[in-house]
Amino acid sequence: MSRSLGRRVRDLILVTGLVTEVRMVAGRMLGIRVEGEGIGDLAWVAGQQVRVLVTDPLTFQNWRRPRDFLRTYSVWNLDGGLELRVLDHGDGPGARWARGLKVGDEVTFNKPEGAFVAQKAAFHLFVGEETAAVAFGPMIRGLDSSASVYGVVEVAGPEDRLELGDRIQWIFRGERSAAESDALVEAVRELSLPGDGDGDGDGSGSGGGDGSDGHGHGGGGHGDGDGHGGGDGRGYGSDDGHGGYDGGGGEGKSKGSGGGVAYVAGEAKTVQRVREHLVRERGWSRRAVLTKPFWTPGKIGME
Repeated sequence: MSRSLGRRVRDLILVTGLVTEVRMVAGRMLGIRVEGEGIGDLAWVAGQQVRVLVTDPLTFQNWRRPRDFLRTYSVWNLDGGLELRVLDHGDGPGARWARGLKVGDEVTFNKPEGAFVAQKAAFHLFVGEETAAVAFGPMIRGLDSSASVYGVVEVAGPEDRLELGDRIQWIFRGERSAAESDALVEAVRELSLPGDGDGDGDGSGSGGGDGSDGHGHGGGGHGDGDGHGGGDGRGYGSDDGHGGYDGGGGEGKSKGSGGGVAYVAGEAKTVQRVREHLVRERGWSRRAVLTKPFWTPGKIGME
C-alpha cells in the first residue's frame, strides 16, 4: 500500500487533530488537548476510550509490530476538543509519544468506544490506581449530584492525585510498583459499604475473562449467588493489548452488592484480586463488578 493511499484510508476511519495544549496536571500525569474539525461533534460516554496512533503505522517496521503503533487512553473530557490524561512512566512507545508531544503536532485516533461506563445502580464503587483515575474522573462527574459514591484510588504520593471530587479515598504506596502493592486490596477490605452482610450466596458464578491479554472473551455466567440465572458473560479485549472489559456473568445484582455496581480498573492482577474479594468475600454478583485491566508487568502494549 502506498503511503498516500494508506493516509486516505486512515482518514476515512480515524479522526485527526492538532495538539493545542500539553501540560503536567499531576505529579506524573500529562494533560493533552487535541482540537480539529469534527472532534467537537464526536459522541462520547464518560469512561470510554480512544486508540491513538503513537508511531507511524505506514512504516514496514511498525506493520511487523502492530502493537507498537497503537495505544489506548481513557478520555478525560470531550468539550469541543479531546482531552487525555497520560501517565508519564517507563519508556514504551506510548510514554515516548506523550513525552515528545508539542503544540501543533498532529494526533490521529479512533472515535470513542467501550463499555466500561457508569450503570444505573443504588450506589457506585470505584477502585483502581493512577491509570484507572483517568476513567473514573469523567464517570464520577457524569453522575447525578445525589448519587451515592464510594471509592479507593491508590497512587504513589499526594502529588499524583487527579480531580475526582471529595468522595474518593486516596491511599499512597510510595516507591513500590502498583503491581507489588497490597494497599489497594486491603483498603477495599476495610470499606464499609451498603448491603454488607446481606448476601446469602457466594456469588461465585464464572463471569467473563478479564481480557488482560488484550484478546480475552469471557465465558458463560452460572448465576450470581442469589439465585439468578447466568447470561453469556461475554467481555472483550482490545486488540492493542490494552486490556478488556469483563462483562461478568449472571443476571441481576446479588444481595451482597446492596444494588451497587463496582468499577475496578488498573493493574490486571490487582483488578482480579479486588474482584475476587467483592465476589467471594462480600457476596457480590460478578455482573455487578465491571473490570478494566489496563496493564501488568511484562505485557507489551498494555499502557
